[in-house]
Amino acid sequence: MFETTCRDWRLILRREFAGDDEGFITRLQQDLIWDRTAFQELVVAMREACLLCAADDELERWVAHGFFYLPAFVRAWTQQEDFPRPELEYWRRSLTALEELHGRLVSEDA
Repeated sequence: MFETTCRDWRLILRREFAGDDEGFITRLQQDLIWDRTAFQELVVAMREACLLCAADDELERWVAHGFFYLPAFVRAWTQQEDFPRPELEYWRRSLTALEELHGRLVSEDA
């Protein structure tokens, strides 16, 4: 579903978790838009983070916080009645991807 690789996962995740105007999270919250391109970029960055952080014994707090916060926020925000969700199956797969990435980051088997 989300196939490309990411050159600088830290830059993308910092931008997203800080609420950059062009980021997926900000567009979702402020504009009520599910930006598929921004979502794909976010997921790819999260996958890269999982791969590269797996060898570390400690996670940076901002990374751990973002991975923890994001799945619950996106689910809650997009379940609101007024939110124009994307197609149901895509939306469900997207939420599952975020939850799985959080699990991968904190798992010892990442």
